[in-house]
Amino acid sequence: PRRGTHFQVKISAPGMCHLFVYPDLFNNCLENPKQVQIWDEKHSVLVADDFTNNWFTEFLSREKKGEYQLVMMKPGHIRRARKGHSQIRFADAYPFLVTSQESLDDLNNQLAEPVPMNRFRPNIVLRGGYP
Repeated sequence: PRRGTHFQVKISAPGMCHLFVYPDLFNNCLENPKQVQIWDEKHSVLVADDFTNNWFTEFLSREKKGEYQLVMMKPGHIRRARKGHSQIRFADAYPFLVTSQESLDDLNNQLAEPVPMNRFRPNIVLRGGYP
Protein backbone atom coordinates (compact mmCIF):
# COMPACT_ATOMS: atom_id res chain seq x y z
CA PRO A 1 0.00 0.00 0.00
CA ARG A 2 1.04 3.58 -0.58
CA ARG A 3 0.51 6.71 1.49
CA GLY A 4 1.46 9.90 -0.26
CA THR A 5 4.71 9.24 -2.10
CA HIS A 6 5.97 6.59 0.32
CA PHE A 7 5.34 2.91 0.76
CA GLN A 8 3.81 1.53 3.91
CA VAL A 9 5.13 -1.47 5.75
CA LYS A 10 2.55 -3.73 7.37
CA ILE A 11 3.84 -5.26 10.60
CA SER A 12 2.05 -8.14 12.24
CA ALA A 13 2.74 -10.15 15.37
CA PRO A 14 0.87 -12.90 17.25
CA GLY A 15 -1.96 -11.48 19.35
CA MET A 16 -1.50 -7.93 18.02
CA CYS A 17 -3.47 -5.83 15.56
CA HIS A 18 -1.68 -5.00 12.32
CA LEU A 19 0.52 -1.93 12.41
CA PHE A 20 1.14 0.18 9.32
CA VAL A 21 4.40 2.14 9.33
CA TYR A 22 5.41 4.67 6.70
CA PRO A 23 8.26 7.22 6.51
CA ASP A 24 5.89 10.21 6.93
CA LEU A 25 5.29 8.92 10.45
CA PHE A 26 8.66 10.43 11.43
CA ASN A 27 8.15 13.90 9.88
CA ASN A 28 6.86 15.51 13.07
CA CYS A 29 10.13 14.79 14.89
CA LEU A 30 12.60 16.19 12.32
CA GLU A 31 13.40 19.14 14.61
CA ASN A 32 14.17 16.98 17.66
CA PRO A 33 16.36 14.06 16.62
CA LYS A 34 17.48 11.64 19.30
CA GLN A 35 21.09 10.52 19.68
CA VAL A 36 21.73 6.77 19.73
CA GLN A 37 24.93 4.81 20.01
CA ILE A 38 25.84 2.02 17.61
CA TRP A 39 29.02 0.45 18.90
CA ASP A 40 31.39 3.39 19.46
CA GLU A 41 29.59 5.88 17.20
CA LYS A 42 26.75 8.33 17.92
CA HIS A 43 24.05 8.89 15.30
CA SER A 44 20.97 11.07 14.85
CA VAL A 45 17.68 9.20 14.61
CA LEU A 46 14.02 10.08 14.43
CA VAL A 47 11.62 8.36 16.83
CA ALA A 48 8.18 7.13 15.76
CA ASP A 49 4.96 8.37 17.33
CA ASP A 50 3.62 7.15 20.69
CA PHE A 51 1.02 4.80 19.15
CA THR A 52 3.72 2.96 17.16
CA ASN A 53 6.14 2.82 20.09
CA ASN A 54 3.39 1.53 22.41
CA TRP A 55 2.66 -1.25 19.89
CA PHE A 56 6.32 -2.36 19.91
CA THR A 57 6.57 -2.00 23.70
CA GLU A 58 3.45 -4.12 24.24
CA PHE A 59 4.65 -6.92 21.97
CA LEU A 60 8.37 -6.94 22.79
CA SER A 61 7.73 -6.66 26.54
CA ARG A 62 6.19 -10.12 26.42
CA GLU A 63 9.72 -11.50 26.17
CA LYS A 64 11.72 -8.78 27.92
CA LYS A 65 10.05 -5.97 29.86
CA GLY A 66 11.04 -2.51 28.77
CA GLU A 67 10.12 0.51 26.70
CA TYR A 68 10.79 0.13 22.99
CA GLN A 69 10.91 2.69 20.21
CA LEU A 70 10.94 2.41 16.45
CA VAL A 71 13.61 4.69 15.06
CA MET A 72 14.83 5.76 11.63
CA MET A 73 18.11 7.40 10.65
CA LYS A 74 17.67 11.13 10.15
CA PRO A 75 17.40 11.94 6.41
CA GLY A 76 20.78 12.94 5.03
CA HIS A 77 22.66 11.24 7.86
CA ILE A 78 25.35 8.96 6.47
CA ARG A 79 26.92 6.02 8.27
CA ARG A 80 29.64 4.26 6.33
CA ALA A 81 30.74 0.64 6.53
CA ARG A 82 34.11 0.16 8.20
CA LYS A 83 35.66 -0.86 4.87
CA GLY A 84 34.73 0.37 1.43
CA HIS A 85 32.20 3.05 0.61
CA SER A 86 28.90 1.32 1.42
CA GLN A 87 26.33 3.16 3.47
CA ILE A 88 24.68 1.28 6.31
CA ARG A 89 22.05 2.14 8.89
CA PHE A 90 21.77 -0.03 11.99
CA ALA A 91 23.76 -3.07 10.81
CA ASP A 92 26.84 -4.00 12.82
CA ALA A 93 29.42 -3.18 10.16
CA TYR A 94 28.39 -4.10 6.63
CA PRO A 95 25.27 -3.71 4.47
CA PHE A 96 24.95 -7.46 3.75
CA LEU A 97 25.31 -10.51 5.92
CA VAL A 98 25.08 -13.63 3.76
CA THR A 99 24.90 -17.23 4.90
CA SER A 100 23.48 -20.46 3.55
CA GLN A 101 20.98 -22.98 4.83
CA GLU A 102 23.49 -25.72 4.03
CA SER A 103 26.13 -24.09 6.25
CA LEU A 104 23.67 -23.90 9.13
CA ASP A 105 22.62 -27.52 8.57
CA ASP A 106 26.28 -28.60 8.55
CA LEU A 107 26.97 -26.70 11.76
CA ASN A 108 23.89 -28.11 13.47
CA ASN A 109 24.97 -31.66 12.56
CA GLN A 110 28.11 -31.03 14.63
CA LEU A 111 26.40 -29.47 17.65
CA ALA A 112 24.72 -31.23 20.55
CA GLU A 113 21.96 -28.61 20.48
CA PRO A 114 21.05 -27.01 17.13
CA VAL A 115 20.94 -23.23 16.71
CA PRO A 116 18.42 -21.30 14.58
CA MET A 117 19.32 -19.19 11.56
CA ASN A 118 18.36 -15.96 13.33
CA ARG A 119 21.28 -16.52 15.70
CA PHE A 120 23.50 -15.25 12.86
CA ARG A 121 21.21 -12.35 11.87
CA PRO A 122 21.63 -12.71 8.10
CA ASN A 123 19.71 -10.51 5.72
CA ILE A 124 20.41 -12.86 2.79
CA VAL A 125 20.06 -16.65 3.11
CA LEU A 126 21.13 -18.80 0.17
CA ARG A 127 19.82 -22.33 -0.46
CA GLY A 128 20.89 -25.09 -2.82
CA GLY A 129 24.69 -25.10 -2.52
CA TYR A 130 27.38 -26.66 -0.40
CA PRO A 131 28.24 -25.68 3.16
